[in-house]
Order: sequence, then structure tokens, then C-alpha cells
Amino acid sequence: MSVPQNPSFLPPEAQILQYMSGYQITQVTYTLVKLNVPDHLKSGPKSCKMLASELNLQEKELYRVLRAAVALGLLSCNCDTQTFELTETSKVLTEDHPRSLKPVCLMFGEEHYFAFGKIFKSVQNGKSAFSQYYGKTFFDYLETNKESAEIFDKSMTSLTNNFKDAFIELLELKEQLVGDNNNSGMKGVVVDVGGGEGRLVCNLLDKYKCLNAVVMDLPQVIKSYKYTHDRLTTKEGSFFNENEMPEGDVYLLKHILHDWGDDACVKILTNIKKAMMKKKELNKKCGGDKDCKENYQKIIVIEHLNPETIKEKDTQCILPCLMDLNMLAMCEGGKERTESEFRMLFERGGFKLTKIIPTKTPLVIIEGEAVI
Repeated sequence: MSVPQNPSFLPPEAQILQYMSGYQITQVTYTLVKLNVPDHLKSGPKSCKMLASELNLQEKELYRVLRAAVALGLLSCNCDTQTFELTETSKVLTEDHPRSLKPVCLMFGEEHYFAFGKIFKSVQNGKSAFSQYYGKTFFDYLETNKESAEIFDKSMTSLTNNFKDAFIELLELKEQLVGDNNNSGMKGVVVDVGGGEGRLVCNLLDKYKCLNAVVMDLPQVIKSYKYTHDRLTTKEGSFFNENEMPEGDVYLLKHILHDWGDDACVKILTNIKKAMMKKKELNKKCGGDKDCKENYQKIIVIEHLNPETIKEKDTQCILPCLMDLNMLAMCEGGKERTESEFRMLFERGGFKLTKIIPTKTPLVIIEGEAVI
């Protein structure tokens, strides 16, 4: 079943059937990726028989999946030669595409998919659907399932890679941190909290030549990547441990706070503020009080922003609302927040929310300054 651009034109029963068939579209996409069909079509059109032979699959069953993929616009089919090829849409499902979403599709089609099927239990008892399905929390699960952890880390990198240009364009740092880009004056430090591979902060380093950065993440994450930027260092640790939080001037948190409940987020923000204040004292010693009169230190949070109020069939609200349910399903206490919820969270953590910047992506940039 293909998806019409405006389902409101359908009668009520057709709309409901369309909504209920969404799982089928998810699994058609996931099946293509899981079986490496897009990667095998990179070299050009192939018949179903050829694909089945290369991938060691059942030809008749594969054809039925390919046919559905054509109906969805994920593949195209040449009726004369009976061959299938990639569309512009499915090219991003290949491994080496610069904006590849292959790991994201694998992530959503596996643990996320099964956990979301139990979200009704979260509504009944307030616990994450994931923990009720798998018997442990999502992050505990990743610690004991290496393949799933790798897919998750690659998914976060993939999403950052798709959106980073829009973020970097809008991220502005004060002159005291970046100097005149001639490597003179005080060296500002940006800490990428839970930054994984550090793609986003590396692009920030490319924008500001007089800037240093630290990627802070769990030991198993840091050890899984090779960091090559000459102004980037790494710190193994947990953002829940104040002694392991690196000292810095700007703290970057992309897709971090939405994984946790309010109390856990306050702990993260409190640890950041303590480390930030230590760096502020160091800045005074290095550059004198003159350089420190203005509060140029800040936190930068990149998340979905849920609406304060919801209107019927408001298409701009669909994604943040559904992502909020995804957090309900996957993480204990996790959620996408509204502006007022972020303001309250920042205040409890010792910060004042100063700015919300819309981007060309589904995410927003939320900035805050420490209350001193």
C-alpha cells in the first residue's frame, strides 16, 4: 500500500488502514537493508534471479519484496528487461553513500521495532517498553550486545553526518573563545558530551581555527573509533560522574538529554556546570579578568522540540511527537521536551536558557548560560 501525500482526503476507514499498515513499510525497508539489496544494486540494474543468486536468497520470495519496494518508490523496475535498480531515495540505504541511513534503518528495524510494539505497556505502568520486552534497560542491553551497540553508534554518526552542516552554519561562539582565528590568545575548549565519533565537533574545529575540543564518551565507545584531528582529544568517562566530566568553555549535547528523565538530566547539567566553573577560573588566571567579564561560556543542546500545544493534523508536530513516543518506548524516563520543560531543566541544573534556534533539520539548537 503506497502512502498518499494527504491521507485526510481518504475516508476514515482507509485512513485507519493506512496508519495500521505502517509496520509493513518499515519492514520492507529494513528487509532490503538487512539483506544488502541496495549495496548489490550500486553497480547497476539486476534481475531478481541474479540478486537471489548473489545474496543466496529465495527468488520467488525476494521478488515479492522487490515488487513492494517498487510500489513504495524504493526501487524502480524495467518491465522490458525485468531488472531492478536504485532510486534516488534508496541510494541513501547503501553503505558508502555520504548521507547513508543504512545503520539507522537497521536500528529502527530491530530492537526499536520490537520494543515499540509493547508501548501500550509503558502507558499501563510507566516503564520503558524496551525493558519490559528485553528484560533490561536499553543502555544495559547495549553493553552486552556488541553488534547492536555498533549499529547504534553508527546510527548516531549517520544522523549527525546528515545534519551537521545545518548545525555548524548556525553555531556561533564568542570572540573570547575563538580569537581572530590566527591561533592567538586564549584557547577555547568545546566538550562534545557523549560525542561518539566526534563528527559534529570536528566540523566546529574546522570553522574555528583557534579552538580545541574534547570528545567525552564511555570507554568502549572511545576505543571503537580513531580520532585524527590535531586539536581534538578524548576523555573516557560517564557524564553522571562529576570527576570524569572534562573542563571546558562550551558543552555540546546532541541527542543526549532526551535519553534520560529529568533528575538524570539535572545531574548531567550540574556536572557540566561544575567543570565549566573550573575552566572559568583557569581562564581568569591565563587571560586576566578583562577577558572574563562577559559570560561567553555556554551549553548547546541539539534536540527535537515538542510543541506546548497540539493542533489536529499539525504536520510539523508529527515527528517530535512520534520521537517522544520512541523515547517512552526505549529509555527509562526519556522524552522529547517542550520549551518550558527545557527552561525548567536548565534552571534546575544551574543554567538559564538564552536562545532557541530553528534549523533546516527536524532538530533545534537550544543554548544556555551558567547562572553564577
